[in-house]
Amino acid sequence: MKEEKIENENLPKKADEKKEVHYHYHMDEKGVPQTPGPYQKRPGELHYHYYYEPPRMQKPRSSKPTIAGVLLLVQALMTIMAVVFIVGAGFFISDPGGGFMFFGGEDTGDITGTVTFLNGTPVEDATITVVGTQLATSTDENGDYLIYNVPVGNQKIKVEKEGYNTIILKTYVEPENMDMDMETNNQDELKNHDEFVLTEGNEVIEKGSYPPLDFIKNLLIVCGVILVVLSVVVLIGAFASFRRTNFKLAIAGAIAGTIMMGLFAFIALFILLLAKDEFQDPKKDTPSEGPLGGENP
Repeated sequence: MKEEKIENENLPKKADEKKEVHYHYHMDEKGVPQTPGPYQKRPGELHYHYYYEPPRMQKPRSSKPTIAGVLLLVQALMTIMAVVFIVGAGFFISDPGGGFMFFGGEDTGDITGTVTFLNGTPVEDATITVVGTQLATSTDENGDYLIYNVPVGNQKIKVEKEGYNTIILKTYVEPENMDMDMETNNQDELKNHDEFVLTEGNEVIEKGSYPPLDFIKNLLIVCGVILVVLSVVVLIGAFASFRRTNFKLAIAGAIAGTIMMGLFAFIALFILLLAKDEFQDPKKDTPSEGPLGGENP
């Protein structure tokens, strides 16, 4: 004959039930409660009291985190566009001629200049050469010269005259074709225009300097790398704002965009601070199962 299984009515029926344990103590004649010993459950009686955990209040939801996420996304896209611009600038610096040709511009320029003696007398028949090329010419009776189609970028211009010191000038040729009037007196407005003064001797004198293109190029590369890293942080912040899962990541993305002087990121930072309560805390908001209870002793 099968024994019927008696269910304990004190056991909880659901996983979210919790229990409280109460000891009911007996008082002695002096009114002092008698506590149970380590191996004794009497004279007190042990009771289980179960209750249901009240439902959690849902946090108010608004569109603020979504708006902040959109602003951060726009800021990240603008940063990516800035990085593309920086890469393009580096392309121009590393290869000026190829850069201008890529955008339909000129990859050559015309250089002009005047050669005189110390007393201001024009030097005629002085040889002008672009070092490293086949481009060369001579000065006219006014000491002026003009060379067409000089490659854009850093160039060396050599001025030679028998009996006088040779001058080598470091210059940067800009991409502009000029229809020069050799009799013009307004030479200060002309690009790629240089003036030379010859002195007696047989030495080689180097003058001028190249613009710091290598330094500028390296600086642009470093700025590009920094912007890429910051844009990734901004994208992570935008994703956290859309999902409302991690307030700290969202704030980090907004701060990264603000560091880049981004107006959209600054506005998003302000909105996120107002919508802090709408984000979930990964540690606090993780649901935990209540105790399953036990049997009465």
